[in-house]
Amino acid sequence: MSTVDLTIDEEPREEQPAPPEDLPPQPISDNVSSGPNPRPVTLPVSRIKTIMKSCPDTSMVSQEAAVLVTKSTERFIEEFTKEALKVHQDTNSSSKDLEYKDLSHLVQDGSKKWQFLKDIVPHKILVRDYLEMLDRQKAIESAKKT
Repeated sequence: MSTVDLTIDEEPREEQPAPPEDLPPQPISDNVSSGPNPRPVTLPVSRIKTIMKSCPDTSMVSQEAAVLVTKSTERFIEEFTKEALKVHQDTNSSSKDLEYKDLSHLVQDGSKKWQFLKDIVPHKILVRDYLEMLDRQKAIESAKKT
């Protein structure tokens, strides 16, 4: 057997400046599409693709379509949370944390832009209050029948 001498010539690299701290985290390499213009995403493309494939009318999903839907989802979440943060700052100046009630307030009482989420993001209520509401509805329905 013969041996092969492998040497690596390392050239000194220029130090790159550290990224600013206020930038979002860099995407994971698995979440970057291939091609001439890679599009970084932070949500897992494979999970989005799985969700897309779960539709019975869909048999195949291309990688490009999955990346596009993933990026669109990220933009939707970003816009939704930015507007909810504005609602939060208008109603609660003491707390800096965005809460569910801010999201539900935006959907239920905000612009018509978010009305399609009305059933998905309702105002938070206690079970006791919900049961009382059901009892009142039953009483009204039974009164109408008689």
